[in-house]
Amino acid sequence: MTMITRLDAHFIPQGLAMMQTGIYLYFLLLLRMACRVRAIIVPACFFGKHFLTQ
Repeated sequence: MTMITRLDAHFIPQGLAMMQTGIYLYFLLLLRMACRVRAIIVPACFFGKHFLTQ
């Protein structure tokens, strides 16, 4: 019984840390994609407004 709990104590935090890292990397990827999309959309909106007002 003590061996099982010892294994759990060793593997569960590792699994959580890996999950956290995965979520963090996924969030960074989404952020980069959002920045890229914004870099395309914002100038398009800006120029669109600029041409509409003239």
